[in-house]
Amino acid sequence: MIDRIVENWLTNTNEIGYQIPFCQYLMTSNFTILHISTHGQMEQGKDIITLDENEKPCAFQLKSGTINVTIWRKIKGEIDELVEIPINYPSINKDIPHRAVLVTNGRITDPVRRGIDDLNLSYKNRGFSELELITGSDLLKRFIGVHGSFLPTDLSDFKIFLELILSDGHELLDKKQMSVFLESILFTPSRNKSEFKRKIASSVLLTQYVLQPYESTNNHISIIEGWSMLCGYILSLVEKTEMKEKYWRKSFDLILEKINSQLERLKDEFLSRTELTEGAWDGGLIYKSRILMVLGWLSALELYKKQIDTNYNIDERVYGSIKKHYGKRFWFWGESATPLFVMMSLLTWELGDTILSDKIIWDVINVITFGNDLRRVEGIPDPYFSPKEILGDLYQISNTKIDKDTFVGSSYHLGLLVDILVRRKKRQILDNLWKLIFPIQKCEFKPKPSWKMLIWDCHEGQQIENFYKTPQSWKELRDEAINFDNSDMPKVLCDNPFSYYFLICYPHRLTRSTIKLINRVYTP
Repeated sequence: MIDRIVENWLTNTNEIGYQIPFCQYLMTSNFTILHISTHGQMEQGKDIITLDENEKPCAFQLKSGTINVTIWRKIKGEIDELVEIPINYPSINKDIPHRAVLVTNGRITDPVRRGIDDLNLSYKNRGFSELELITGSDLLKRFIGVHGSFLPTDLSDFKIFLELILSDGHELLDKKQMSVFLESILFTPSRNKSEFKRKIASSVLLTQYVLQPYESTNNHISIIEGWSMLCGYILSLVEKTEMKEKYWRKSFDLILEKINSQLERLKDEFLSRTELTEGAWDGGLIYKSRILMVLGWLSALELYKKQIDTNYNIDERVYGSIKKHYGKRFWFWGESATPLFVMMSLLTWELGDTILSDKIIWDVINVITFGNDLRRVEGIPDPYFSPKEILGDLYQISNTKIDKDTFVGSSYHLGLLVDILVRRKKRQILDNLWKLIFPIQKCEFKPKPSWKMLIWDCHEGQQIENFYKTPQSWKELRDEAINFDNSDMPKVLCDNPFSYYFLICYPHRLTRSTIKLINRVYTP
């Protein structure tokens, strides 16, 4: 069964779609990945640069479909660059001939193969390496070989696997369903730590399979969230088992590369378009929620890049888009939207626009306190409800029925928003808002043990519910806001820039503690 699933995926994907699985295969074969192409200009025919198991430099050019004589003539220039131009990478000696490999998920016709044989004689006579070939049938065997026995075996788990693969790719990813799928791969019993490495490798390939429908429709947000969930689950396994980096770090970094690459594609598409609607169905709250998701995620990308490279200049076009759309094209559908607003606030703060940054936090506090006021009949959904579920309930187009009266008088995110303003010493703003804030009960769930914070559903932990004091001491507010106790935090998240992506993807894990992973600014 899996052979047919992999074959169907491989046949229908393009070179970008199988690039990450191919890199994962190379790593399981003891190759070291040095560079992965963004498929822009100036790549000199080299999509992937590696060192092979013998430390010899290798360059791979990835193509999709059958390569016949017509296609070969079109790509011949790229192949010459692949073979003849030395690899330009800091740690590689350009005087050493590199291996050059052409990879396709389709076939290479016999006339082209004969031409390549003749071409290889010419390359060899001129001191270059011969062009090596990997075709679709080779890829199929190698990808299946990576899986081993780490496929969903329970009938219900395999059913979810198939449902994910058969998604139409247009809607938001069902993260509850995705979580069950990932747990069925990663959390099965293992005999040793080396088996964890194979599980992780298999999860990378299988995740690419189930995200293929979203790749086909350029559904960037669902692709990003799917890979972010895989990162979260890998980290949960690392935290749970105290796994050494040699078993997981390379795969984790490969997935981050994919997330960042997908975010860059989203940014390019968003900033290049003058019309942002997606067909006749788009508009109103759907349009506003989609624009919010895009700019929240792009803010996280810029903050991530700034954290890993302090010399990085934040793309002010993202900031300009926030200013352009803020106030008229965003919809706070519920507390699962809070992380998106927080990321925009942190980005505008980073660029020195403290007025807009504070306004964003002020506005969200206003929406929550007004929406969940005790005098109201219905409140704002907590972070456990997705925008898809909330829209489905609002327009009565799904089976999900949300009892909004249960949210009145409480909030999971109010406390962390207050903490942000306290760290910024915005006492006057809080004085003006306090009569709205203090009647709302603060809620927080702390998963136990700490590794369960990184999985989607956790029913073990401590539910904390309390109110601000009346009167409330500013010193107490300040001490709570600036002190960072990470004793109950997963160690793998501390000082990890992936936290920006994690807290958007897992909005119910955004708390007064976890917000300090990405925001500890305080000037005494």
